[in-house]
Amino acid sequence: MSNLPTKYKESEDDVIIKIGDRIAKSDDPRDAVLLTQIRGEILKQNLDYNRKLDYSKDLSAKKSLERFKEKATLVYRIAMSPVALGVGCGFIYFNFLFIGYLVVGAGLWLLASELVKGYLLGGGKKQ
Repeated sequence: MSNLPTKYKESEDDVIIKIGDRIAKSDDPRDAVLLTQIRGEILKQNLDYNRKLDYSKDLSAKKSLERFKEKATLVYRIAMSPVALGVGCGFIYFNFLFIGYLVVGAGLWLLASELVKGYLLGGGKKQ
C-alpha cells in the first residue's frame, strides 16, 4: 500500500475493517470466500513485513552489542594489564615471589594472549 499516491493511502486497519464489512454484507458466498482470501493475504503480508522489521532491529542490536563487547574487552586489557604488572612487581619487591610471578604472568597474558593463541594454533606460521 505504500506505493499508492497519497490521496489513496489508507491505514491497513481501515482496509481490513472495510473488507470485513463487505464480507458481512455480501450475498453471494463466492464473494465472501474471495474477500476472505484477500483479507488473509493482506494480513499475511503485513505479518511478513513486521517480522522482517523485527529481524532487522534484532540484527542491528546484536551488531551494536558485539561492538560494545569488543570495545569493553580492549579497555579491560589496556587498563588491567599494567595494573597486574605493577601489582606483580610489588609482590616480587616485597619478596612474595611465587604470587608476584603469577600476577606478572597474568598481566602479560592479558597483553599477549591473542598472539600466543594464534601462534599455538598455527596462526603464527607463515605459509
